[in-house]
Amino acid sequence: MSFFGLNEWNIILFTLAVCALSTLCILPFGLALAWILARKRWRGKVLVETLLTLPLVIPPVATGLIL
Repeated sequence: MSFFGLNEWNIILFTLAVCALSTLCILPFGLALAWILARKRWRGKVLVETLLTLPLVIPPVATGLIL
């Protein structure tokens, strides 16, 4: 007896395909931005770094506010 049917496998494969495609689309931009942030000094660099780290900081803050 199979745990997943054909419909579930199609959904899983579609999800994996979307993940792979989105990763391939955003990877060049992420690598370029990481290289620029690591190698160059420019006005507004601190603001960009702050905006990029916000998703890492916001969830614990939101959890703390709820408690």
